[in-house]
Amino acid sequence: MHFCLWDIPALILLIGAVALVTVNITRGRRMERGLEEELSAKMAAEASAADRRG
Repeated sequence: MHFCLWDIPALILLIGAVALVTVNITRGRRMERGLEEELSAKMAAEASAADRRG
């Protein structure tokens, strides 16, 4: 197998890009879960307030 001068830097950049994509996906899922929890809490509070009024 023949290696070129650019193989190692390209491999390092590829690993870095994969790591960045993985981190961004993980952060996005965490943020989405947090927003869903926040929304459900607001909806529960609103339903509770409506029950008290009505």
